[in-house]
Amino acid sequence: MLFTKPLILVFSSLAALSSAAALPAEQETAVEKREDGPIQKRGDGPSAFCRYYTHYEHFSNYWHFRFDTWGQWDDDWGHGFLDNLRGKCGRNIEDWGFWYDAGQAPTWGHADFKIHDNLFDIGYLNPQCTLDAVWQASSPWGAINGAYCTQVDSDF
Repeated sequence: MLFTKPLILVFSSLAALSSAAALPAEQETAVEKREDGPIQKRGDGPSAFCRYYTHYEHFSNYWHFRFDTWGQWDDDWGHGFLDNLRGKCGRNIEDWGFWYDAGQAPTWGHADFKIHDNLFDIGYLNPQCTLDAVWQASSPWGAINGAYCTQVDSDF
C-alpha cells in the first residue's frame, strides 16, 4: 500500500512516453499542378430562397411556401429537406411537391408545401423553421448561408 501511489505514477509516466514515441512522423505530400485549365464550379455554391403566403381561416393560419434551391444538397429530390421540415417546424407538411427545371444538370430544384397551425399555436409557426430545415439539409455539402424568405401578397 505504501508504494502504490509511486508505482502508479511511474507506470502512467511510462505509458505516456511510450504512446508519444509511437506517433508516426508527418509525411510531406506533393500536390501536382493542374495543367488542364481552371476548375469548373457548380454555380455560385448552395443557395435557397423562398416565397410564402399566409392566410387566416377558421381559427388557424394557413402557410403556403415555395422554395427555390441550388446545389448538391438538393439532389435527393428534397427528401432530407422534408424530413427536417417535419422536425424543425413541428407540424404536418401538406401537399408536398418537389421538382427540377428541365434541361442539363445542374438545374434548380423547387419545393412547394403547406403548413397549418391551429388556434392554440397562432404566432408559434414562422418562416424561420423552414430556413433552419434548409440549413440543416444542406449542411453535409456546405451549409447555405444567406437563405431568406419573402412574404407575398397573394397565393401562388
